[in-house]
Amino acid sequence: MFASALLLAAWGVVLLATFHYPASPLDEGTLVAYPSRLLQGYWPHRDYVTFYGPANVWVLGAAFKLFGASLVVERAVGLAFRMLALGSAIAIGARFGRAPAVAGAAMAAVTWLPWTVQANAGLTAIALALLALALLSRADSPVQRRASLLAALAGATAGLVLLVRFDFLPAIAVAIVPLLVALPGRRRAFFAGLAPMLVIAMAHLVLIGPGAIERVLQDIVASGPGRDLPLPSRHTDDGRLFTLSVIVAVVATSTGLVAMRRRRHPEAALLAAIGLLGGGLLPYMDGRADVFHISSGGAVACITLCCLLGYVFQRITTNRLLGGFAVGIVAFGAASEVTSLGTAKLLLEYRLGANDGVASSDVHVADRSYRLTPTAAHRLQPILDTLDEVAKPGQRLYVGPHDLRFAEYNDSYLYFLLPQLRPAAIYWEDNPGTVNGRRYDLGAHLLRADFLVLNRAYDPTTAGPVPGSSKPNEIVARDFCPLLVSGTYELLARRGPACD
Repeated sequence: MFASALLLAAWGVVLLATFHYPASPLDEGTLVAYPSRLLQGYWPHRDYVTFYGPANVWVLGAAFKLFGASLVVERAVGLAFRMLALGSAIAIGARFGRAPAVAGAAMAAVTWLPWTVQANAGLTAIALALLALALLSRADSPVQRRASLLAALAGATAGLVLLVRFDFLPAIAVAIVPLLVALPGRRRAFFAGLAPMLVIAMAHLVLIGPGAIERVLQDIVASGPGRDLPLPSRHTDDGRLFTLSVIVAVVATSTGLVAMRRRRHPEAALLAAIGLLGGGLLPYMDGRADVFHISSGGAVACITLCCLLGYVFQRITTNRLLGGFAVGIVAFGAASEVTSLGTAKLLLEYRLGANDGVASSDVHVADRSYRLTPTAAHRLQPILDTLDEVAKPGQRLYVGPHDLRFAEYNDSYLYFLLPQLRPAAIYWEDNPGTVNGRRYDLGAHLLRADFLVLNRAYDPTTAGPVPGSSKPNEIVARDFCPLLVSGTYELLARRGPACD
């Protein structure tokens, strides 16, 4: 118990250091833009497009309502879900011994570090999925009321996973099956907890309508080729972590299911469940095989590996000290191969004042701010000052790359910094094949925009991306005039009094 508490405290200290890191313009930008606009009445999928479920926006929106809309609040929510994920990993590992609990959580903590504390929907959903398994595995309590409550909470949490990331449905659906098989008396309570979440999901679908549902599905398919990345080499940390994820998912699931054939014991069911969860996350990791997706899903494999080791050593030796030592040695060896242990050390040193960390500066508009690299902040602040001076509340703003034939990236956080301006388009984040796709007329939305903030830094530098229509660029050249150029940023206004 002490070791687990110490691990949670140490990880919290490490993550607090990243609160001062610069935020990503698009990924974390949407995490502040979407919930702040939710409080203005903009509804996910209906009023703007997002590939994920609405619950992450709802949670952040509630936090913004209570504590104010800011990057700090968003990161505090992210930190809370990181701690929830780590606590759930400890609870799952504890069913196999103290050493697996601490070793698995420690491996997961280091593996998750590239995400820092942003309240990303993927890691939020993984945290909730781990919590659902932890709760359901504890529903074998002989106290009926306690067991039913845990099962119902597990069902509600599993449903919340789907509301955060609907593409995690296969992973969480298969993961809960072994536990429900091992605990037949808890099925009714589990589905009683799941039912309200499904009702909320159906209500959301009715609210946004079939057109929005079709659009989101089509956008996911259309953006797939442009977002696809090759799997990293097995000579890299990420490549070895993905390979480990595949192997551990197969071995843990097989071991748990074989053991369940002899005896439907909760530990065997939990081992199969966590193995199936890791296996179900493999398409998520492969679909965008970068360090973030592989590390977030790969952390589940690290937890599963330690649970598997604990389960095996419990049957090899009755000496807990020897078994725990063996788990720790194997876990440390695996961690040194698939994660960057030095990252945690550097962050801890930064928190303790032993190194300078990563430099950042804030950009400001009225009472709102966003943290960028010093160079980006220096270049963008004049753009924001000018726009805040000339724009009137209710006018429309579009944010994108300078070359609008492409949709690779954009500064989505500007929709957070400038809440008095209405977004001119339904796409607040640029993904390939969406805003520049054949099904969407960006030009029509530009015709109603009053101001544009375009960034040359996001224009492609290689021949890889597929260009869309040149019509938006033609509209910009014809209907807009430049007000200010600062570094790679350019502020344009619709031709009229602002251009004089």
